[in-house]
Amino acid sequence: MSRDTGSKTPAESTLSSIHCSNCGGPLASSLDVNCTFCGSRINDGSEWLLEKIIKEFDQEYLTVVHPNLNKPDATKQPTPLGQKPQNELIMISAQVLMADGRIDDSEMKLLQTIAQKHNVSDAELNEIIENIRQGLVFVPVPAGGTVASLGLIRDAAKMAAADGEISPDEIEAIMNLGYQLGYTKFDVKTIINKELTILKNKS
Repeated sequence: MSRDTGSKTPAESTLSSIHCSNCGGPLASSLDVNCTFCGSRINDGSEWLLEKIIKEFDQEYLTVVHPNLNKPDATKQPTPLGQKPQNELIMISAQVLMADGRIDDSEMKLLQTIAQKHNVSDAELNEIIENIRQGLVFVPVPAGGTVASLGLIRDAAKMAAADGEISPDEIEAIMNLGYQLGYTKFDVKTIINKELTILKNKS
């Protein structure tokens, strides 16, 4: 939302319906530019306008919410772990799961499972998580509803199902991952069941 700097909303207009501030005539649509009654301009910049919609994982949103993202502390250097391609799934998953500012036990277990499949030690995993928490490393998160985001959930489920089953904790974490990317419970369950079916057919 935006409007001209210094503009103030008149107290008498705080609960009014959409109308022309010049003649008081009602507006047929909130998209009208000029009043159909007197022809005056509806918004001269003093009223609020929806300027843009920013998604949760857009770079602009992340820059505002996490101002230190991609701006490492001068006394610290980004870990080379973040530059290893095999850690990308771990890093993206961790970033998505940390959207609420924390990683719970079930989510940590899923990350540990993925890390083990990529031969990443617990110490390296903890370092990756800490670097993400401090904004020292960042991997762009795929937008929800894209092939890349679907692949992220599928890869997480595939890693968790590698031993023949997925624990309730891992299912909960994959669900959370899916929710953060905009998928429904049904969508994520379908992905999990498909990976389990593929694994059983191979055995």
